[in-house]
Amino acid sequence: MSFRLNFAFPWAYISVGDALSFNDYKKEDTSINSNILRSDVTNTFDIMATKAVGDIFPIFDPKKSLFMNFSYEKVISEANIINYDYIADSFSLSFSKSFHLNK
Repeated sequence: MSFRLNFAFPWAYISVGDALSFNDYKKEDTSINSNILRSDVTNTFDIMATKAVGDIFPIFDPKKSLFMNFSYEKVISEANIINYDYIADSFSLSFSKSFHLNK
């Protein structure tokens, strides 16, 4: 189950989402000495911002076809096996270039 909102502001494109997943495994986890069937609940929250580099530095990208993406993700995993209980934060910075094949 997930929910996402996308905002197209004049200064940036912002996407915010939250997802919840439930996983029940049918086989025992062989990495530990247990007969317990693993069961997880995971909540993932993320936010992403996209901006054309040409909006900030018009000299480098006058056509505004180079995009800068920044994202943050927080994962909270709760499991009945303690090895799979964790909270993780991740950040990402990437660049993408758009081009047309028919021009």
